[in-house]
Amino acid sequence: MTNLHFENNALTELPKLPSHGYDIIRELHLANNKISNLNISNNNITSLESKAVEFLQQRNITFVQSGVYWKCNCENEKLIFT
Repeated sequence: MTNLHFENNALTELPKLPSHGYDIIRELHLANNKISNLNISNNNITSLESKAVEFLQQRNITFVQSGVYWKCNCENEKLIFT
């Protein structure tokens, strides 16, 4: 599993990586940054922790999720109907 940690960096967007740089990432940690737009389109993400969903909603972050097939469960309910 490949984890990428960008916590506490005051980022406003994800850093540019070489072509397919994010393809091998299994966990992405972005706590305590200043990101206002998050595009996760066309990824193999199937769920997010409920704390992550609450964070996105509380901070009014633009969250683009086209082409993502969420697992249909109670934890993802707010993502499926957003």
